[in-house]
Amino acid sequence: AYVGYSAMNVARTVRHHGGKVASLEVDPLHVTLVRNMLEYAGLSEVVDVWTGYSFDSIPHLLKKYGPRSVDLVFMDQKGTRFHSDLALMEELNLLSDRAVILADNVLKPGAPLYIWHLAKGSYHHCTAISVREFLLQSEDWMVMAFRDASKAAAATPPPQLHRLAFESDNFRKKSMFDGVAPSKQDWWKFSQGFVNGLEQCGCKPAIVGLHGRDNPKITPEDVARIFRNAGVDT
Repeated sequence: AYVGYSAMNVARTVRHHGGKVASLEVDPLHVTLVRNMLEYAGLSEVVDVWTGYSFDSIPHLLKKYGPRSVDLVFMDQKGTRFHSDLALMEELNLLSDRAVILADNVLKPGAPLYIWHLAKGSYHHCTAISVREFLLQSEDWMVMAFRDASKAAAATPPPQLHRLAFESDNFRKKSMFDGVAPSKQDWWKFSQGFVNGLEQCGCKPAIVGLHGRDNPKITPEDVARIFRNAGVDT
């Protein structure tokens, strides 16, 4: 949730189709802010804001909306939790058969276990969308995939990916404090090692966008092509 920007943008689209948005936020102050923003935007009937940690809140979604009710998942919390939150949704049978899964900040600070979960699990067409990170003005990834419940769950990830996840958390924590925050060069070096680690483990996703250039960006046609390649109507 944070300030509700993503929730409101999704809500404006799904309300014309009778859809609902469930937004999860751990901080009660942010929940209050988001609910007021939604009221001001006229979207409070479309968005439900849940307070608490994701592992506590997600089971309530099943009671509220029912099984296989989630068609889109967007995650922007701590990256090394993406895969566990997604696994919980799978376990509770919350995801629809063709659900779209999307997460931000997958390259910086990184979510290697999430990528493994999509690339090696019950999903298809795992794709990294290369974009410009707002604060660092350098490359970051949004990684998406499409649910395929007929495929088996992912095998146990190799130790190298767990090490990458540990390093990702370490960089994320350092970035919160000015005195030890990684420089742009530090992030570049880390991201190169991150991508190489994914390739060595056989789970590097296809990359769309201006990957590797100074000013990566994505166009609507790039996104539409991802859906077409996956055989999903837009």
